[in-house]
Amino acid sequence: MKKLFVLIAMVILMQVVLVSCQTKAGTQPRHSATPVTVARIEARLLQRPIHATGIVAAPDEATLSFKTGGPLARIYVKEGQRVKKGTVLARLEEDELRAYAEQARAALEKAERDVRRVEALFADSAATLQQKQDSHTALLAARARYEAVQFNYKKAVLIAPYDGLILRRWKENGELVGPGVPVLTLGHTDVPSLIRVNLSDKDILRCQIGDSAHVTSDAFAGRVFRARVSRLAGSALPGSGLYGMELTLEDTNSRMLPGFVTRVTLYPSQKQKLALVPASAMTRLTDKQGTLFVMDENTKTVKKIDVTPAFITDHGVAVYPPAPVFTVVVRGAAYLSDGQTVQINEPLSNL
Repeated sequence: MKKLFVLIAMVILMQVVLVSCQTKAGTQPRHSATPVTVARIEARLLQRPIHATGIVAAPDEATLSFKTGGPLARIYVKEGQRVKKGTVLARLEEDELRAYAEQARAALEKAERDVRRVEALFADSAATLQQKQDSHTALLAARARYEAVQFNYKKAVLIAPYDGLILRRWKENGELVGPGVPVLTLGHTDVPSLIRVNLSDKDILRCQIGDSAHVTSDAFAGRVFRARVSRLAGSALPGSGLYGMELTLEDTNSRMLPGFVTRVTLYPSQKQKLALVPASAMTRLTDKQGTLFVMDENTKTVKKIDVTPAFITDHGVAVYPPAPVFTVVVRGAAYLSDGQTVQINEPLSNL
């Protein structure tokens, strides 16, 4: 009997110990607060930059050609050569033009003699009034032909209309060229260079004359040129659907040559209401969607939300704000789940 009592007492003691352990285990919290760093984000007006590729162009380009055709006697300049205003650039063979000029001069002299002879005959009543008038008309026609030939003779020489740079040499010595056929292309060098950029319809609507831009080129490593929008196209380019834009470089001594390829960052004057979120806050980011955790400052719980990114800068990701002011987890977001309680391990900062 004594042994039975001892055995029952041991069983009861074991049950008491087991219940006590279960009670302690049930009162222990399942999850502890995760330490994070948060920041209060305030939406504000931001400039959304536009990134594009540009081509350097001369502000004024003249395609020079002869008014009359003929063999090219000589071209005196090469591509890339700088020339002064009034420099002789090219010349046609002049033998044929000189012959036409002599022929026109002889016809003019004959017409002048005819007028004098008919005038004398008319004075002696040996010529009619009509003959007198016809001689004067023939003189006017001969003089007009002579002046036209002289004009064409002078145009057998190409002269630089301004200080510039030879951008293109279309023909070579000895070639036969027709009237109006391009021989040389001359670019103006006395004014700043232009950057020509093509933009989509969505981007061109955000730009205005005078908007600023930064321009870089591999030819000038590490150097940034400032420019401003000087012209916006009024219609799309045929076949591409893009809209042309011209930027004027503010640096007149940039030494940018026509044809250089540049990278352009445009800063439209129009601004958008956006929130700049640190990149570390984004748990997932694509070009169309990003994910982050926002915190309720009262309950210290977090909620996982999706945001739409607008653009990325060196300072973070600009997103369309979910609220005018919100608190976002900037460090420790990778270890969170929706609805979890967090512990702020640093003072709350404003961004």
